[in-house]
Amino acid sequence: MGESWAGAECGEAHECSFFFTVVSAAEPKTMAKPAQGAKYRGSVHDFPDFDPSQDAEALYTAMKGIGSDKEAILELITSRSNRQRQEVCQSYKSLYGKDLIADLKYELTGKFERLIVGLMRPLAYCDAKEIKDAVSGIGTDEKCLIEILASRTNEQIHQLVAAYKDAYERDLEADIIGDTSGHFQKMLVVLLQGTREEDDVVSEDLVQQDVQDLYEAGELKWGTDEAQFIYILGNRSKQHLRLVFDEYLKTTGKPIEASIRGELSGDFEKLMLAVVKCVRSTPEYFAERLFKAMKGLGTRDNTLIRIMVTRSELDMLDIREIFRTKYEKSLYSMIKNDTSGEYKKALLKLCGGDDDAAGQFFPEAAQVAYQMWELSAVARVELKGTVRPAGDFNPDADAKALRKAMKGIGTDEDTIIDIITHRSNAQRQQIRQTFKSHFGRDLMADLKSEISGDLARLILGLMMPPAHYDAKQLKKAMEGAGTDEKALIEILATRTNAEIHAINEAYKEDYHKSLEDALSSDTSGHFRRILISLATGNREEGGEDRDQAREDAQGAAGLQQAGVAVGKVPEVGPLGTAEKKVKMLEQQRTELLEVNKQWDQHFRSMKQQYEQKITELRQKLADLQKQVTDLEAEREQKQRDFDRKLLLAKSKIEMEETDKEQLTAEAKELRQKVKYLQDQLSPLSRQREYQEKEIQRLNKALEEALSIQGSPSSSPTAFGSPEGATGLLRKQELVTQNELLKQQVKIFEEDFQRERSDRERMNEEKEELKKQVEKLQAQVTMSNAQLKALKDEEKAKEALRQQKRKAKASGERYHVEPHPEHLCGAYPYAYPPMPARVPHHGFDDWSQIRYPPPPMAMEQPPPLPSSRLFHLPEYTWFSPCGALRNQSSQVMDSPTARPAEQGSTKNDREGPQ
Repeated sequence: MGESWAGAECGEAHECSFFFTVVSAAEPKTMAKPAQGAKYRGSVHDFPDFDPSQDAEALYTAMKGIGSDKEAILELITSRSNRQRQEVCQSYKSLYGKDLIADLKYELTGKFERLIVGLMRPLAYCDAKEIKDAVSGIGTDEKCLIEILASRTNEQIHQLVAAYKDAYERDLEADIIGDTSGHFQKMLVVLLQGTREEDDVVSEDLVQQDVQDLYEAGELKWGTDEAQFIYILGNRSKQHLRLVFDEYLKTTGKPIEASIRGELSGDFEKLMLAVVKCVRSTPEYFAERLFKAMKGLGTRDNTLIRIMVTRSELDMLDIREIFRTKYEKSLYSMIKNDTSGEYKKALLKLCGGDDDAAGQFFPEAAQVAYQMWELSAVARVELKGTVRPAGDFNPDADAKALRKAMKGIGTDEDTIIDIITHRSNAQRQQIRQTFKSHFGRDLMADLKSEISGDLARLILGLMMPPAHYDAKQLKKAMEGAGTDEKALIEILATRTNAEIHAINEAYKEDYHKSLEDALSSDTSGHFRRILISLATGNREEGGEDRDQAREDAQGAAGLQQAGVAVGKVPEVGPLGTAEKKVKMLEQQRTELLEVNKQWDQHFRSMKQQYEQKITELRQKLADLQKQVTDLEAEREQKQRDFDRKLLLAKSKIEMEETDKEQLTAEAKELRQKVKYLQDQLSPLSRQREYQEKEIQRLNKALEEALSIQGSPSSSPTAFGSPEGATGLLRKQELVTQNELLKQQVKIFEEDFQRERSDRERMNEEKEELKKQVEKLQAQVTMSNAQLKALKDEEKAKEALRQQKRKAKASGERYHVEPHPEHLCGAYPYAYPPMPARVPHHGFDDWSQIRYPPPPMAMEQPPPLPSSRLFHLPEYTWFSPCGALRNQSSQVMDSPTARPAEQGSTKNDREGPQ
């Protein structure tokens, strides 16, 4: 793999903001040749008099024997460019037949090993290794993927894809697709194509169209059209996108970053924000990444190593400048305080210099003061204000309108803004006077009581005269702990002599102290001298004097020469002039040394104050981080409790659903039993009809027998005569028939009694079954209501969790607590527990139905049919419910065994089939 590496060329042109730059004296004076006419901004340069064989021998000697000379290794590798390191690798293999990177891995350990090995790889292979580590194993390092793919140029992307294919014999796009998902994956794939437009010619129509498309895809759309964001941010040129971002801010009133945070989420949101930051300024993006990698407790060494290795030959100087300006500390000092050992030394060599050291950066306050002073001295600016006197100005109407806007409940802020912002300052002072004359009230006091915040500061500032407002701002800049040097510079360096005099008078009037005394007590050194000189308001305002300008220029040149070579006497002019200039230069030298001494003292005191503030801030940060840790632990505990309660709720829902299914099955079974009972009722109904007919037939036969017995007959004949014998036989036959009829009636009475008891019992069971069905239906209804309530509660909790995810991107956190009425001790729900099911007492099989025992034998025989005590039993019929009576209770003699009687039909004799 090492043999196939190709040297990486530093040909990227970087766009960054203009900064006042002073080249460090500690940096090498031999600068690398700029690529394509662009100024080289890396911190590592080609080593002069480079000899790869000699370097290979030095590295071999440093690693030979027991242990290794780490100091020699880091000194050699960090002072060579990446191209030179590849030549060293090749020479090492040619001389010793060994792989230099393998030997370095064997000799070195830990973070120092990762840093040195990363430096020995070409930039494309270094990025390929980082991406391989990011997508390998369990999980994915999304931050690494975002940093690399969002910041590389088209050429670097193509080199990365080829290096990944060569090193691992795998397709980079396929590996990223297999390890990511969603819109995040789509944007990564778009960036991997390396097809971003690189044409600096921008179409204004296309800029407007892209702004409108982004606005409609995000702010104006219900939801978000992520594909539109991916297409525009992934393919348009950087120059085009910068104009799109500026126009988007003008059109929507909010920056593109705010829209991305509001419309997107997760890793996709982070990726799109990184793309926007790299479009605006790639060095600023890496400065922010470096600061986040080292701030707080611990260090993200992977991020620190990756950026220092890959940007050391591209734009490290730009990153250093932005870091120093944005975070008010140098990258060098932060690395020095956050790392240790050889690892620290190597990183500091890659950084290239300390921007906080004396001579590196001219103190910012004096630098800005000199620049503003110079600008105000030579520039003639035509003032063009945006607020002009109102044409139809009426102070009485304006005072009444302002009073009406502030009177009563609430304040009409729109009216206040419309009046004050459309009147000149002189007209506002007339309104103040008129307001006091009409209402006897101070307009400033009323405005202060009615409005608040930034609007109050703006409106009150507009109502003050300019001189008094500047005096107030100067007073605020100097009072309290510390001094706002920028406010002092801005006001004193930009005002005319007349304005300066007015400010002095207003300051004296408002605070009973001269402005010069205030400046003297709150500033020091040369900075104080400049401010006091500006505060006197004695700048010459006449015409140009070219002779004086030429003399001043020569004096300035003499100052510069005195700072470079003190004591060198010019050899032109007569002797007296030379001596005079020598004395002048000596005097200027003395003054410069004094000024330099004062600046050193001021710098040391400011540095000490900043270090003390940094210590206090670090202590506060540690306390805050501890609080954050405690809050995070508390949040995790609450989250665990919530998850446990959620599991209990889900288990309860499952139990309710199981009980519902069981109740449904039981209700279905009861319906089947009711249907079975109805089916069994049909034969009983037919049996009853047959018994009724049989009773009618027997009653009819009994009536005939009784009528024959009670009818008048002929006188008895002698015993033995044919008539007597026939009558006797007939009588005995009738008696026998009567006995048979009585027995049958008795049997039918017993059957009817049994049927009645069975019917009553079956009716009771039926009523009991109906009650059970109603009870089960009520339980099912209650279970459905509870199940619906639990599902609604779960949906509400899911909605709260989604809101929580959305609030987390803007730094807001809150915790979802279950409603108190849903948690009741061991039973965590507001609904009462389901009552126990009543056991079913019905018969599982109809063969289990038992008839009551037959009635006891009567002590007295039943009355004869002819007796007046004899009467037919009355039966009350119910809907039949039960089985057929037992075979033992059937009539002993079938109807066909009786003699056929007149009037009986065939159906009456045969009985039911």
